[in-house]
Amino acid sequence: MACRALKEKAKTCLNNIGGLKTIFMIDQDSITGYTLDVAGKKLATLVYTEAWLPVYVKRNTSNLKQSEKRNLTEGTNYVEATLSLMFKRFDEDTADWLRIAGEGQRDLAFVIVDAIGTGWFVQFAQLATDETDTGTAKADGSKADATFLAEYEVLAYVVPPEIIADLLEDPA
Repeated sequence: MACRALKEKAKTCLNNIGGLKTIFMIDQDSITGYTLDVAGKKLATLVYTEAWLPVYVKRNTSNLKQSEKRNLTEGTNYVEATLSLMFKRFDEDTADWLRIAGEGQRDLAFVIVDAIGTGWFVQFAQLATDETDTGTAKADGSKADATFLAEYEVLAYVVPPEIIADLLEDPA
């Protein structure tokens, strides 16, 4: 027996573009709580103890992919999220950022705003791989790729614009 009734998925006439627009990062331990809206799909509040850090990437270089995994034998579901970030220009600052983000297999949280303006809350992400490339020719440029992996129970919660607007402010 189905848990919920199926519902119609209406055709949209809105423009559909990909990519990430804005990324904010914080240590998972700095999040002290959050509440969800009545539907359980969107953050109503987000409480944290320090300001979120912006992560700057160029357009058309990074993405968030969420895959819902279903074990049909055991009846379990979970979501696997992969956040892939590419930094144009691999330098000392980028190398230091990668070292700090990955030290001690730290848990990180991200608020990711995609190109259509929707914010997504990704929790308990860890830096799984980072790869640097000096390029072969001058025109290649150098770059660094960082891949963060996270697993959670449901697709990432939507973050409303009013919460996103407050992320860079010191909560103290």
